Amino acid sequence: IASILSDTIRNTLIDNPEFRKALPIGPCSEYSGGSQCEVDNFLKQQLESAMSLIQTNVTSGLLHEQMTKKYSMHNSRAGELRRNITSRKRPIEDQAEDNCVGYYAACRLTLNSVVRASSVEERNRVVLEEGRLRGLTVREET
Repeated sequence: IASILSDTIRNTLIDNPEFRKALPIGPCSEYSGGSQCEVDNFLKQQLESAMSLIQTNVTSGLLHEQMTKKYSMHNSRAGELRRNITSRKRPIEDQAEDNCVGYYAACRLTLNSVVRASSVEERNRVVLEEGRLRGLTVREET
């Protein structure tokens, strides 16, 4: 909520021209023209004005709207990525159960699966689509 709240407050203050003005940097009447008390009073006035604007304009409804937009944007982006991943999946039900090498073997992996290096004969049985790389190569330690 901190990022949504800070973004909403920043946008609220930016929408008001009074808070878009540059702060005085050098010698000026607001800062160096008077005593430290006058500078403190000027900053206190700016802060009170900003707090009043924030309390008036930043409401729970506005924060809810901002959160809804943020979640919607995230979900649409994540949903698109999920759809891309699932559209690339190939069906595994048509494949023989004895496949122990390749994509279809990887689809059947579980946490209880035992993985070993495939033999040369097993690797040669895998038919690759033209232009596709073989994928992960496992080798014995040397």
